[in-house]
Amino acid sequence: MMKAKRIVFNVTLFYITLYIPFSILVYTPYWLRYHSSFHRWTRNIAVEQRGVYIRELNQFFLHQNQLVTHWTEKEKYHLAEVRGIFDFLFILFCCSIPAASITFRKKFLLNSSKVNMICIGGLSLIIPVFSFFWDKVFHPLLFNSMTWKNTPYDVSFFFMPVSFFKKSFLIILCFAFIFNFATWIISRHFLNRALKES
Repeated sequence: MMKAKRIVFNVTLFYITLYIPFSILVYTPYWLRYHSSFHRWTRNIAVEQRGVYIRELNQFFLHQNQLVTHWTEKEKYHLAEVRGIFDFLFILFCCSIPAASITFRKKFLLNSSKVNMICIGGLSLIIPVFSFFWDKVFHPLLFNSMTWKNTPYDVSFFFMPVSFFKKSFLIILCFAFIFNFATWIISRHFLNRALKES
């Protein structure tokens, strides 16, 4: 029973530490706005219009609005598919919080955070081959159609090139690694102190 609890806690902690930075990037406009201000394709779009597209996309993912400006029908369909996946990930996050709380034990933290750091290190191996992974593995695995392929007629073509997703993936991994590293350091400190006092 204790082994099952440890596994559940490991998995849920890992998911939570990945989902938090992911949700910040997806559901707030700041990262997309920052990236678009530097990318050469979006610099040609007026700042005001850029803001409209970014605001629409954020509100769309939050189920607060529809894509009503210059989005093509193809990308509207694909972004609706993406929103469905994001909704599912949010439900998993909501389930992970109570699952992690129920299975939490102080003695799990040290090992769980260390295992998570190793897993994050493994995921970082995707970065050098990210374009191949994004094009040949990730999208064919999740989507049956080719609507995810952007063209210069799509708003997404200018705002979300492969480099945007690669940097987003790196940010998520870095945040998750820092969180787990901090958890490991704190857990080890308290464990060492407890051993000295015993």
